[in-house]
Parts: sequence; structure tokens; C-alpha cells
Amino acid sequence: MKWFQIHNEWYKLRDAVRESWGELSNEDLAVIDGKRERFIRCIQDKYGLARNEAERRVREWQRDVRISLQPVQSRP
Repeated sequence: MKWFQIHNEWYKLRDAVRESWGELSNEDLAVIDGKRERFIRCIQDKYGLARNEAERRVREWQRDVRISLQPVQSRP
């Protein structure tokens, strides 16, 4: 997923972020607000990671995250 998509759909991705980084609070997610640099800094701070390691983990998450932009159709 491209970062502009993550930024634009940040509110839909909050649960996916929390699955990967449970230490992040709702306040952290609000501060990050879909901005990649803020996300990396927050991961660094919360998990005590070096910058390059935080970037690597965010990049892996970015590659793997999926979001359905289409509403789910219920079956009859």
C-alpha cells in the first residue's frame, strides 16, 4: 500500500496499527495522524528502537497492510 493511501485512510487502519503495535495509545494514533515520520518516531520512542530499525518495521507493515475500501456485502 502506498503511504498516501495510508495517510488518507488512517482512521480505518487504526485497528491494524494496534494489532502490530499494541503499545500505541489512542492519543499516539491521533498525534501520528497518518504521517509516516511521526509514525516512525513514535515506534522508536515506544519500543526503544534505532531509527533504521523503526523504519524497517514500518516499511514491512506498510507492505503487508491491507484495507478494504469497498463495503462488505452481506449474503442472504
